[in-house]
This record gives sequence, structure tokens and C-alpha cells, in this order.
Amino acid sequence: MTQAQAASLQVAPILLEFSPQEKVKELWLTNTGDESIRAQVRVNAWTQSNDQDVLTASKDLIASPMVLSIPAGQRQLVRLIRNVKTVNTTEQAYRLIVDELPNSKAETQSGLQLLLKYSIPVFFKVSNSNDTNQGITSLKGISFKYTPHTLTVSNQSDHYKRFSQFAYIDAQGKKTLIQMGLMGYVLSGQRMQWNIPNHINVKPDGKFVAVVNMDVREQVLPLSP
Repeated sequence: MTQAQAASLQVAPILLEFSPQEKVKELWLTNTGDESIRAQVRVNAWTQSNDQDVLTASKDLIASPMVLSIPAGQRQLVRLIRNVKTVNTTEQAYRLIVDELPNSKAETQSGLQLLLKYSIPVFFKVSNSNDTNQGITSLKGISFKYTPHTLTVSNQSDHYKRFSQFAYIDAQGKKTLIQMGLMGYVLSGQRMQWNIPNHINVKPDGKFVAVVNMDVREQVLPLSP
């Protein structure tokens, strides 16, 4: 049985927001292993269509360097340079794809090499305004509609919404977790649909809850009639 070579690439931060005035952000790649690794950074524009994420190669954001070598136990800086001359009137979304590249030395050894891949959300915001109050994100402009086994979320606000820790609470207060971690994003001006498991008996007197963005606690997702 072959021995797996442990993946050792870490990336921070895991989400980036450019204010209208910002031109450059920093991304740090860390090698936690005991051998040098190589990594590649790619930029994709991120849209949503037919309830699916769509990624398209983009030059709106430049990663410098795009390919780099990281010595064992060290970290390297990647500068992310905004490459759009006009001011965006709507929030723009991107995904940084960070790939750990195959190590030629490891390939010659007996074993399977495990390579990590990260997808980092990046947003070009249209304002510096904050739509939170006491650590809770406003749901103004967001609608939630439930049809059998499907929740449709429409986002007509100026900012993306990130949903996690998604659950259903019945009239007796029994809470059923639907998604422990990230449920998904709904970009500004877009909509997404998420399937609700058949075993969850959704009734009018129950409610869906989730943590929105990076809020301090969950909140109720108010359903449209």
C-alpha cells in the first residue's frame, strides 16, 4: 500500500473585500510541511446563473506572483492588484483559485501526493457602508420563498450574503441541522435555490434559521407568503 504525502499549503485570509478606494490586498500562503512546495494563483470572475455558480477567467484582479515556491516552514506574500480603471456601480465578485502544484521530488518517491486547492471569495464593494446592527446583518432586500423541498433566496441588496449553520426549527422548538458549515453565497442581484431534505417536515408554524455572513449568531430567515 502506498504512503500518502501530506498536503501542507495554508492560505489566509479566506475572504477578501476591496473598498471602493482600495487598490491592493495581501494574500499569504504558508507551507506547514518539511519540504518546499509550489503554488499557483488564478483569478476568476464569479457570477450566478440558473442557481449555479459560474466562474470565468478574469484580468480585473492581478495576482503577483501567480506561481511561487514556498520553502518548508515559511510563508510567501501574494499581492492582489485591482486592475479596473472605472468605478463599479454594482458589487463585483471573484474567486481566487489557489492550487498546490505537484512536487517533482515527491513524484519520484513511492507514495501518493495529496494536493490542496482553495477557492477564496473576493468582492469589489460599491460603498464603505456596513449593513450590520449589533453584529447581525440586515436582510433588507433579501427574500426567502419555500416550495416543497426547495428554498429560493433572492438578493436584491447591494451586497452578497453568505449563509451557514442552516437549520429548521419546528413549532415545539426542535432544531434540525440541515447544513453544519457553509450553505452557500447569494451574490448581489442574484438568486439561488437550495434543496431541503425530504425527512424535514416543513410547516407554516416552523422557521428556517442561519448565520448570515460572519454574524455573531443565527437569525430567522423570514419566508415570503
